[in-house]
Amino acid sequence: MNRELIKRAWLYLRTGYSTYLIFIFGGSNFILILYGLAPEISGNIDFIPFALIMVIAMPLIAILIGRKHWARQFGTEAKVQTENNPYMFLLVQKSKDELLYKIQIEMIDVMKGILIETDPQKKKELAERATECQKVLSRLIDGEDSRNIL
Repeated sequence: MNRELIKRAWLYLRTGYSTYLIFIFGGSNFILILYGLAPEISGNIDFIPFALIMVIAMPLIAILIGRKHWARQFGTEAKVQTENNPYMFLLVQKSKDELLYKIQIEMIDVMKGILIETDPQKKKELAERATECQKVLSRLIDGEDSRNIL
């Protein structure tokens, strides 16, 4: 068999098992265990109404927990994924480099224009363009995402 095919099958097996099968079996197991404990806590309960309540309540609680997790952990997870995936890092770096190159070209055009231009109004416009480039660079230095700048 092809080695790549085996690697892909292994990846799909782990993903399908850990994401979907464990999710379904874990949820079912949780409902059955709670139903088994329910008579000890609150007397006899019919299984169907209990299961319906759990099927509605469990996803809502899981959504709230998951939202809180992502709100706290997403930045850290993104950093770790970027460090571990050099292609992602290169994509982010490439977009920053492209933006910096565009700013550098603009600044060179402005400087050439200031050196060559004799009209005071045009020199003022060029100085305003240079100020805009400085503002963009300041925003990058302050950590703003390069995709939101231009």
